[in-house]
Amino acid sequence: MALNLSRNTKVLASTVSSGWSGAAATANTFELNVLDGYSFSQATNATDITLNEAGTAPRRGQKIFNTSLEPVDWSFTTYVRPFKDTADSSKHSCTEALLWNGLVSNAKSDYTGNGLSNDTTDLSIDFETSEAANQLLKMYGYFRFSDSGLTYKLSKMCVTSASIDFDIDGIAHISWSGYASAMEEVGVTYPDTAGTDFVAAQTDADFILNRLSTVSLSSDLDAATGGRVTAIGSVTAGSGYTSVPTAVFTAAPTGGRTAKGTATISVGGAVTGVTITDGGAGYTTGPTISFTGGGGTGASVAACTIVKTAVTYNFALTGGNVTIDNGITYVTPEELGKINTPIDHQVGTRAISGNFTAYLDSSSTGTKGIYDDMKTDLDSVAPDATNSFNIDLNIGGTVAGEPQVQFSMGQAHFELPTIDTSDVMGVTMNFTALETDFAGEDELTINYKGKTVT
Repeated sequence: MALNLSRNTKVLASTVSSGWSGAAATANTFELNVLDGYSFSQATNATDITLNEAGTAPRRGQKIFNTSLEPVDWSFTTYVRPFKDTADSSKHSCTEALLWNGLVSNAKSDYTGNGLSNDTTDLSIDFETSEAANQLLKMYGYFRFSDSGLTYKLSKMCVTSASIDFDIDGIAHISWSGYASAMEEVGVTYPDTAGTDFVAAQTDADFILNRLSTVSLSSDLDAATGGRVTAIGSVTAGSGYTSVPTAVFTAAPTGGRTAKGTATISVGGAVTGVTITDGGAGYTTGPTISFTGGGGTGASVAACTIVKTAVTYNFALTGGNVTIDNGITYVTPEELGKINTPIDHQVGTRAISGNFTAYLDSSSTGTKGIYDDMKTDLDSVAPDATNSFNIDLNIGGTVAGEPQVQFSMGQAHFELPTIDTSDVMGVTMNFTALETDFAGEDELTINYKGKTVT
């Protein structure tokens, strides 16, 4: 009697139940290299009937009836592994492409539609071009244990969610989960031969280090009600300053945030300028600058330049997550006198959400700047009920020619960051990616860029 070790498992995903192909031109079945911790299981629902009556000799007892099989729950994790495919003119691809296809579309993609497209620049996973349908791509999963030859088949397997965690000391990976209508043991009827029945996993595909990842956010929180200082006006130098005086900007209007800066003086004791450390927010006219302290007199700065425009924030990540969830449910009948089985799945509202964690810095375009600008907007006379940030998350960095994956969210709503108390103070920023309207599907675009040609 052979035992089965999880490390000796081969996992395959196919778009067909039979007629498997691993040939490049007709490939429909793919090997997936999964990490330890995968699972697949199917449970039952039961009804418990009990007796509960009064009297000196009450009847007591119970019966339990199985009423239905639940859909199969499955989950596993794969690394993010882009590559350039020699079988497809060195166009960019990734080992987990079929799973992305299943997440965003109801039909297999030929890389010219159904959510996926590729060329020699990148592989694009575009939620806007995915099919708007009540169901998503139905696949068949195979879990084969080489120790005994035991193979389980999952039918009508659909991808419910993908979750990307940023462990900055780790390798970029995706946790996939979903449902299937049935699970059965199969004998010899399964895709068995690489190249003939299935496409073997690309063992030379690139890995991506999370530590190289960067994020950039941009928003125009203050554009509707005012602007921020971007340059100082003409300087009247004054004289007699023996130490650096304090620069005092004209206060911002109610609900705004007053700008801040640091003065500079010459060896002769004259003010030579002001370095802006916080452009403030909510200014409708350019503020002037006066000076206090320093021992001198006569210095001032004329009206500063303000700009009503988007601000870009950049900061180093310490962690985070992006989760894409299709809100899938499985429909099961409830007929009496039989054990009901799941019929099929249907999609719900798609939710794309996540968080970033970072250290709390002092930069006006860093984490403190995000907090200050959002708080200023919320305290203003006309706050944004739904704010809008553009997110560019680059897993693996942005160096040309290196493996990387970019997540672009054009209109994400951010909650006010929370301050995290620890040895080094930090912030957590929660966000939800939104469509341009209810009929849109443009919450997110993902672009893979490989390095290794395989």
